[in-house]
This record gives sequence, C-alpha cells and structure tokens, in this order.
Amino acid sequence: MYPLAAAYPESVTIPISRAVEMIGALKMHQLGFRGKGVKVAVLDTGVSQDHVMIKPNIIHAESMVEGETPEDAHGHGSWTASAVAGVPVNTPQGQIFGVAPEAKLIILKVLSDKGSGTMQTVVAGMERAVELGADIVSMSLGSLFGTNLSPDSRTLNELASRNGVLFVTANGNSFAPLSVGSPACAALSIGVGAVAMRIPSNGAPSTYSSKGPTLDGLAKPNISTYGGNVLSPGLSELLYAAGARGSYSAMAGTSMSTPIVSGALALLLSSGVPRNRAVMEELFARTGGQPLNTVTGWGLLDVIKLHEAAAAGVMPLLSVLGNVPYALAQPLYQLIPRPKPETIRLQVM
Repeated sequence: MYPLAAAYPESVTIPISRAVEMIGALKMHQLGFRGKGVKVAVLDTGVSQDHVMIKPNIIHAESMVEGETPEDAHGHGSWTASAVAGVPVNTPQGQIFGVAPEAKLIILKVLSDKGSGTMQTVVAGMERAVELGADIVSMSLGSLFGTNLSPDSRTLNELASRNGVLFVTANGNSFAPLSVGSPACAALSIGVGAVAMRIPSNGAPSTYSSKGPTLDGLAKPNISTYGGNVLSPGLSELLYAAGARGSYSAMAGTSMSTPIVSGALALLLSSGVPRNRAVMEELFARTGGQPLNTVTGWGLLDVIKLHEAAAAGVMPLLSVLGNVPYALAQPLYQLIPRPKPETIRLQVM
C-alpha cells in the first residue's frame, strides 16, 4: 500500500479551510453541525500526536505496523487527520481548520513512515476500526490494481454490509481509465475523485485523478471534491494542512479529497442523517448535478445540499439498483480463494 499524494517545489498553496468553505461546511457549522458524536478512523501513516490542530480530537492512536509507533514521521497521515477534524489554529497561511472540527479521531497506522505497507496491515486496520466503534473509515491509500476479489476489497464489503460503517477511499492518482485500485474499487466503498479549485478552474477534474470503470465494471468514483491539481512541475495547486512533528505541509492528490468527504459525512451524521451507504449515494445522485460518470462520479461534493436533500426525505433507489450486480455476484466471490494479503503492497494516494 502506498500514499496517494505528492508535494511539488513550485505551486499555488491554498489553505484547507478554503476547501471547507467551498463545500458548504461552514454553513453546516453555523447550523450547529460540526461532527459532534461521530467517530472517524483514519488509516494512514499515523499522526503527529501532539499537533495543536489534531491532538484535541484524538481518542485512540495505534500502530498496526510492526516496529513503529503511531507517531507520523511521513506527514501524510497528519495531513489527512487534520482535514477530517482539525480544530482552528493560526498558521503562516492564516487560520485553518478541518471539515468536522468536533468529530473524534481514531488513528490507525497501517502504512510505514516511508509511506507504504502491506495489505495485511490495511485489512487489520479496517477490522480494528470497526471494533473501536468507528462510524466512518477514511483511507487515503490504495494499490495500483485491484478488484472485488482483492483481500482489502472483500474485507471492506463484508464490514460495510455487516456493520453499516462508511468506508471512504481514495480513487487513486493514476489518471487513466480502468486505473482504480483497491480498496476504492470495492463495491461498497465510497470512492473519491479529485477536482481543482483554481488551476485551471474551479471544479476541473484533477489531471492525476484515477478514472473508472473498475476492472469489475463498476462506476467509480462515487463523488469528487477538492484535492489540488498538477499541470506541470512548475504549475500546481496544493492544499495546506497539518504535517509531521507539529509542522504544516501542502499536498495534492485524491488523498486530499478523501478526508474532505469523510469530514463532510461526519457533518451529515451529526445532523441526523442515518449511517447508511445507500442513503449517502442516493444523496450524491440527487445533489451532484450530473449523471454518474467515471471521471467525477455523481459530481462535486456540496454538503449543505446533501443536508437539505436529506431533510426533504430520501428513499434509496439509484444506489440500490447500482449494487444489484455486486449482490448477484457475491455468492460467486465467496467461492474464489483469497490471495495472501501480505503479498500485496499499497501506498498513500
């Protein structure tokens, strides 16, 4: 497994709080919905445990990586955790904060300080997140290839269907069609693509964002939001949030868009929307403003529109129909032997 993000020497840097504002999260905050009572597990490279932006909301930190503590020496995990539930802090880029600043964080280190790890640790992390009572599992990581037969995809589908936990996954940074790896390719994941905020324009699909369909023929991503962009090494858009050892860093990738969606779902759950993947996808379908496609999914995330649509009442229709092929194939999946998860590597996105 490898992380799905990258930093570049020359760039336009945008504070994460700007993305929080543009997805409508500030309006949710004004309505009193800030993620209170929601637990989000962040499976990544660990976390800067004493970081002023993150520490107030950490309720559990644990390493699944042999020989390493939960402390984040890479920076990727600290970035994603702060995007989900970072409290307001003053920085050289002004005041910044995460999407759901009252949500609680369960930190599970499944990738090493080098930013990579085995599928075995990722599977263990998903299972541990559910044991610890996570409502949402945010995973800005993935393999280069995968299907619903991959061990992490199978585990995700089983845990999501059995426990109702929402698994939010980075679609990947491989840019091409058919390049969605696991676990984002899992039928019951909420796969997240990336779009730009400024370069070249608001809402333009990020150049690197992996496109569906999956190798199983499923449409991914399910939804997209801001993750920066890279047009060339000297012309890029990076988002600024927490980094390793109490620092701050600017990154781009579907790794960045994923925790923004995780935080948005935390806001919805704190507002009373049921923890139900089919409901969430139906809300995406009703508010995204476009038919489902394999570049940006149902469209650009707007959490206030999702909240308003949920308040009006929702009956899952499109999303249920979309899961029929998976449901019919599930008995066949169970008959196929699983590969050993320790033989497959993943990375940050």
